[in-house]
Amino acid sequence: MIDRIVGFGDSWIYGDGLVDISDHSKGSWQYREQNCLIGQLAQCLGIEYDSAQVVNHGTSGGSLQSTVWDFAKWAQ
Repeated sequence: MIDRIVGFGDSWIYGDGLVDISDHSKGSWQYREQNCLIGQLAQCLGIEYDSAQVVNHGTSGGSLQSTVWDFAKWAQ
């Protein structure tokens, strides 16, 4: 059973451009995190969203090389 997701990648993984247009009073980071690719995968797998269970290491504007570096740093 999958109970944790860790994602690495570029702006697609990061969720660049996802903004909650219905409520500008709160930070849009939570909306972005829950609706990006990693957040949607967690929802499909029935994983409760929280920062310990769903970790997004995506980088807006990241490259393949930066993804490899981010993963290597996380893996150590």
